[in-house]
Amino acid sequence: MKKAFNILTLLFLSLQVAAQSSNFTITGHIGDLNAPVKVYLNYMTDGKDHLDSATLVNGRFKFAGQINPYSSVRMALDHKGVGKEIATHSGDIIYFHFSGENLHIDSKDSLDNANITGSKTYDEYKEYAKAVGPMPWDIDKISNAEIAAAPE
Repeated sequence: MKKAFNILTLLFLSLQVAAQSSNFTITGHIGDLNAPVKVYLNYMTDGKDHLDSATLVNGRFKFAGQINPYSSVRMALDHKGVGKEIATHSGDIIYFHFSGENLHIDSKDSLDNANITGSKTYDEYKEYAKAVGPMPWDIDKISNAEIAAAPE
């Protein structure tokens, strides 16, 4: 319990860092996927929602920009090129926290099975999630998968 409290304290202290934006990059390699496969990225900076997308070429993609020192991110992989709305509500999706760092995502086939490296903030977030159990977005993801699998 003390470890979970310490991790939680670290996360909240990260929020107290000045609201100054910093540069980030997210690079990824997911199998050998190509267009129409796209990755969608949502995050908040200075109270504004940002949306970006990248089409995969030989499984590779890259995002770069500015982000608050500690931000929540949603990333969705659109395997069929059906668009952001469907991909973010019933597709291959991950949520994570990170700072202005150089994050790398690597997987054979999906975001769900991805290995994420390069971010101390992400590593701390994963430890916190292990300590407290499923996050609300994990429960939402399970619900969306059950709805998508249900017969009409």
